[in-house]
Amino acid sequence: MKKIYILALVAFGFASTSNAQLLEDNMEDYLVDGNISTQSPYWRNWGADNSVDGEAANVSDEFASSGDLSMEVEEGVDQILEFTSGVTSGAATLKFNMYIPTGQSGYFNLQGAIPDAGVALTGSFLTSDIYFNEANGTPGEGSDGANTWNFPHDEWFEVGFVVDVDNQTFKMVVAGVEAIPTSPFNDASITEFGGADFYGGDGTILYYIDDVLLEEGDTLGAEDFNADVFTVYPNPVVDVLNISTRTAVDSVVVYDILGKVVLSANPGVASPSVDMSSLTSGAYLVNVTIGDASKTIKVIK
Repeated sequence: MKKIYILALVAFGFASTSNAQLLEDNMEDYLVDGNISTQSPYWRNWGADNSVDGEAANVSDEFASSGDLSMEVEEGVDQILEFTSGVTSGAATLKFNMYIPTGQSGYFNLQGAIPDAGVALTGSFLTSDIYFNEANGTPGEGSDGANTWNFPHDEWFEVGFVVDVDNQTFKMVVAGVEAIPTSPFNDASITEFGGADFYGGDGTILYYIDDVLLEEGDTLGAEDFNADVFTVYPNPVVDVLNISTRTAVDSVVVYDILGKVVLSANPGVASPSVDMSSLTSGAYLVNVTIGDASKTIKVIK
């Protein structure tokens, strides 16, 4: 936990905004194989009883984006992310990391107001159904019925939402690329952003969630590279980190958890690779600069 806390402080030092964090969960405080709904104020079952293990997601050490643990969603799970206080005005940004093994699918939706503890949800669908490789029929492709996007299997990628309650709109970004453009709420009667529903509706569903973060305002906008978006893989990295971009990368700087520069390069080409074989195992921050835009991501070795 100490290592992760220091890393969070270093990452904060790179941030260009001062948006308040409303919720943060890196899954590290839970018991492995335990029902997450009974261990956290952020998670509950769709039904009224959090002790129903079949409906609750398990805490897993199979895969993790940071630390050692993540949340596993499989068939039968109906796990609700519940904000301590729903967002009733302005904009908020929800981010989380997602991992979907080859041959498996993912599903979630965003919810409006969440009922009190002990009361089952009836469904307040701020978004429509959001699928990743629906029914294992479209590997590497996601869809909400109106839009499609690409995603990688067998590696962690970030999903981000900006929800504007005042204007009743949302947008979604997957792995740094806009997947759902700014769109109206699925239900115009919704006046609150209350959480998300991670649901295992069939036998193809198996995915993992880690590093959940809710912030005030549009913090995706502060990080966008627009046409110069990039993704990195694999993460965790063994020796070589690949940076996939559309244009030339000006610089890559790698920092350790204390903020010390341990590696730097000026590739000057699109989609460069960075040799990290000389670095010891642990967590690092990789800062990528393209033109006047810069973004820092966390990489595990």
